[in-house]
Amino acid sequence: MSPAEKAEPVVLGLHAFGHEAGACVATARGLWALSEERLTRKKYDGGFPRRSIAWALSASAVGALSEVDLVVYDLCEMRGEAVESELRALGYSGAVRACRHHEAHAASAFFVSPFDDAAVLTLDAGGSREVETGPGVLASIYGASGAMNRELSATFRGVSNRLHGVRRMACAPPWNVNPGVLYGMSSVYLGFGPMGSGKLMGLAAHGTPEPEFRPPGFKLFDGEPLARFSGSDALREAEAFRWLSALFAGVPPRRPEQPLTERHANVAAFVQAEAERAVLAAVSHLAIISGSPRLCFAGGFALNVTTNRQILDKTPFRELFVQPAASDAGIPLGCALFGYHAALARPRCFEMRTAALGGEYDTAAILRAIEERGSLRAERTAAIEQRTAEAISRGKIVGWLQGRSELGPRALGHRSILADPRTRDSVKRLNEEIKLREPFRPYAPMVLLADATTYFDLPVPSPHMLLSADVRESWRERLPAIVHRDGSARVQTVSPTDEPRLAALLERFRELTGVSVLLNTSFNRNTEPIVETPGDALEMLLATKLDAVVLDDFWVEKAGAP
Repeated sequence: MSPAEKAEPVVLGLHAFGHEAGACVATARGLWALSEERLTRKKYDGGFPRRSIAWALSASAVGALSEVDLVVYDLCEMRGEAVESELRALGYSGAVRACRHHEAHAASAFFVSPFDDAAVLTLDAGGSREVETGPGVLASIYGASGAMNRELSATFRGVSNRLHGVRRMACAPPWNVNPGVLYGMSSVYLGFGPMGSGKLMGLAAHGTPEPEFRPPGFKLFDGEPLARFSGSDALREAEAFRWLSALFAGVPPRRPEQPLTERHANVAAFVQAEAERAVLAAVSHLAIISGSPRLCFAGGFALNVTTNRQILDKTPFRELFVQPAASDAGIPLGCALFGYHAALARPRCFEMRTAALGGEYDTAAILRAIEERGSLRAERTAAIEQRTAEAISRGKIVGWLQGRSELGPRALGHRSILADPRTRDSVKRLNEEIKLREPFRPYAPMVLLADATTYFDLPVPSPHMLLSADVRESWRERLPAIVHRDGSARVQTVSPTDEPRLAALLERFRELTGVSVLLNTSFNRNTEPIVETPGDALEMLLATKLDAVVLDDFWVEKAGAP
């Protein structure tokens, strides 16, 4: 780093020893963030993020840990001492600061939002324990000696470069189930595992809550919706299953290998409806006490696109920013921003107009990846958008790797698989030959921002694919591949200003077909992380029935392709 650059602080944010571990570097020059899973190829990797630390230091041109002014990590799973020990083992001897898990979630949303003043809500299935302490976090804010209760949510008022705490809520028996806990427990109950909430959300549209189901009875405590749990720990599977069995009128838990039934879909619909009702009550309460028309939302539940749309439609908040890496994948970003703004008091200088904070690979790296796999045919073309649009219009399914990778679970046109939304054959091929995904899960559309209201009932831009919108009746039969069971879609709007190459691709597709919409899904198979490198993308081309992969302006096919 140059002396002028070194005058500005360098902050390294970490999330370690919890699912979706990762690292983020924040400097005045920008943000560099990556989840460990993208490099280890182990989905939801939850170890110490050595690889993503090394990547972030290199990609940001910081170079070495000795150049870092402050490391910030979130208090998670009582592993603070282990995090600091790992840092010392890497040779770091500089300043270290801890923050609470929900503080990191809040920082990850507000400090990259377009708002200078906003209410901030965080909500998930569990964060820091009450008793967890670390550098800068000296004692339990609850004053409960020895309590192992987890924080479930928090609210803040964000003003300029500060986060002012309004309320924190920790689970304590018997009131220790919030909407995030209910969703996580129910995901396991339905056989999707603890990280399967997205599958539950997709299944919900296929069902109807049964009259026999017993509502969990959410009540607002200082604005936090909590339900009474009959056991001691709602995150303990055996206890949770007994409680859920009573809620679901005796529908038994499903093993992952068992087929899904109509009653499973009804359970999912019930969970979505009850969780959504509770969150909307909490958000409406927050709107009243905050007096702000703007809301920033983070934590795993903020990925629930149906609820996000209802927040705009049914609460006093008129503007909503949801951080696209709202799950724990965004915690390293939040830690880095917390350190940069809250701890070091640096002024705001970031706005997340794109989630592309990850790796970027030059022509040499692309050529090397192609050459290492001899059974490929590659061609470089200046008209890659035209060639891709023509191929997709003829029914081809194309992997698309462009620029920096996205942080979080949403592929937003940098690590995407693209297909024709006008035919159901796209869905069949994706599920059976490429993604190997459950057929009940929907695929999402990307659309030119200027055309979005032609196809969708969408009141505001949705650049990060975090709002649900009804597909207009006149387009549902014409775009069957992106219409969910309930007539909705999880829409990504594409602006030529923020995503010029993606917008150009949509424009070429519109010229060919009259439609400025593409099916967009993440570039991975069902049990794998999203691809990071050109090599990852080419491995998937070779292992599946993808028709081609676009790497920057290279068109790549299998050698035997017609």
